[in-house]
Amino acid sequence: SLTMPRLAAGTALAAIAAAGSAHAGALEQVVPSTIRLLYEEGRLEQAREILESALRLDPKDYMANYYQGMVEYDQGRHEAAVQHLRRALAVKPQDASAYYNLGLVYEEKGDKLAAQDCFHKAVQHSGDNPTLHRFAKEALGRYVS
Repeated sequence: SLTMPRLAAGTALAAIAAAGSAHAGALEQVVPSTIRLLYEEGRLEQAREILESALRLDPKDYMANYYQGMVEYDQGRHEAAVQHLRRALAVKPQDASAYYNLGLVYEEKGDKLAAQDCFHKAVQHSGDNPTLHRFAKEALGRYVS
C-alpha cells in the first residue's frame, strides 16, 4: 500500500508545470506517489502524460524513466521500454528492480542472452530485497540450470 499522499493526475501535472527550473523537488515529491497510484490502478495513459511532462523537464530523471519503461512494457512497446529502463539504470546502475523488469522485457522480445544478463544482475543487486531476489533467481533459473 502507498504511504505517500494520493494526488490527482492534474495536481501532478500542475506541480510539474509550476516547478520550472526548480523541478527536482517537485518531481521527487509529486511524481512518484502519483505515478505509483496511477500505475497500480492501470491508468497507464494518465501515467504516461505525467511521465512525459516530467521527462521533458529532466530526461535523466530516474523515477520517470523507470515508470515510463514499465508503462511502455505494459502497453507492448518493448523498444521504448528498453530505452527508458536503460536510462533509469544509467542513473542507478545497481537497481535490481530495473534489471529484473528489463529482463522481463527482453524475455518477451525473445532476446534470451540479454534477459539472462539482466536477471543475473538483478540477483547480484537484490540482496536487500528477499522477494525480488527470489523472483530474479527464479527468472534466471529459466536460463541457467
